[in-house]
Amino acid sequence: MDDVAAAAALNKSSLYHYFPSKAELLAQIYSECIDTMLTLYQAQDPALEPAERVRRIMLNMVQALERRPHHMRVYVQEMQWLDKWLPSHQAAHLRKRESELWEFLASSISAGVDSREFVPVDPFLTGMALMGMVAWMPHWHPGDSGKTGPQVAQAYAALVLNGLLRREPDPDDSDAPTD
Repeated sequence: MDDVAAAAALNKSSLYHYFPSKAELLAQIYSECIDTMLTLYQAQDPALEPAERVRRIMLNMVQALERRPHHMRVYVQEMQWLDKWLPSHQAAHLRKRESELWEFLASSISAGVDSREFVPVDPFLTGMALMGMVAWMPHWHPGDSGKTGPQVAQAYAALVLNGLLRREPDPDDSDAPTD
């Protein structure tokens, strides 16, 4: 809290007026990160094709990181402590809201699997992998990559989608051409 007060040019007692504990500060940061991501996700056109939805999700994640890199770093680094440091009702509320993020991501991937645009994958695990790719960005971006945030998001999306998109007809697909 000493470091936070110094960075905010406040004395420590003033900081404690706004945030009575480190846990309250963590809850506020966590809530803001979830709000940012949910707002970006919910603004997406529900009619988007699955591949475009995944591209936009990747861009949304990168945009959130660029807008609030320190908040997002705290979000990722401290998520394991949320249940320990916060009162159970507050942690449960944040976890419920966080699950909306994971569900949006998983349902977007699931839509691609269901439409057979994507190969069969576990939508939840694939979503967590996407989150993990982006979550590490505050440790190296911006930096020597020479890429903007949107360029990184496009590269990540291309990497993921090139692994998900079908390259040949599914032999079980009744619409597949026969010899």
